[in-house]
Amino acid sequence: SFKDINEDTAYVKIKSFKTENMEADGEKLYSWFAENADRKYIIIDITNNGGGSDYYWMNLLIAPNIEEPLGYSAYFLTPYGEESREQFALYGIEASRLSPDLEKLEKLPNINRDDLSEASFYGTTSMSVKPAYEKKVCGGRFFVLVNENVYSAADGFARFCKETGFATVVGKRTGGDSGGGGVYETKLLKSGLILRYRARNSLNGDGSSNVEFGTTPDVEIPRESGYLGGSILDFCLEYLAAGKP
Repeated sequence: SFKDINEDTAYVKIKSFKTENMEADGEKLYSWFAENADRKYIIIDITNNGGGSDYYWMNLLIAPNIEEPLGYSAYFLTPYGEESREQFALYGIEASRLSPDLEKLEKLPNINRDDLSEASFYGTTSMSVKPAYEKKVCGGRFFVLVNENVYSAADGFARFCKETGFATVVGKRTGGDSGGGGVYETKLLKSGLILRYRARNSLNGDGSSNVEFGTTPDVEIPRESGYLGGSILDFCLEYLAAGKP
């Protein structure tokens, strides 16, 4: 859903990043970006967005609005157990790409030593988006609204924006679970039940576990502000009106 806030600010609310919505949403979003190309502020509201596909936000939100490739790298921890190795290989991750030198990660300010004790290796993943066009469609400054219900691929978008500076992330800490790779499966020997699990503990830039702590916004709503149960959009608009950007 789209809204004109004022002559400087345009707003879109995206409830889901589901793959089946990409074709229809892509046409709408491209037209909206083009119509608002000269707006000063572009607000993308993904509060309560539980995720879907990373390709949604990469292709529909980032790629049309950059002129150079944009990306970042992150660490992950893994036991790299026997049941996971074949599935790791499906993602192009062999043992040669993993390092047992976990002491290297102890320099990260918020690393949890208990997490390190449960891992055997660490690896690095990269997330990169190439521009869709020679010139970006929308020239305004982007803001992304988030809350605790932003999860999985939606958290991936918020995390990408924060790590690369594509947008200023505003609101509450997200629910996390981006960067953990695919969901693996194994059959329990006695019961025959299928167990689904992630084999990677993806770390934020400060070393904290993304699935445990989520992504902290660039502009986090203070507890004393009165907005913790209120409108994150109103908080963002006050932030813009105060000239803080």
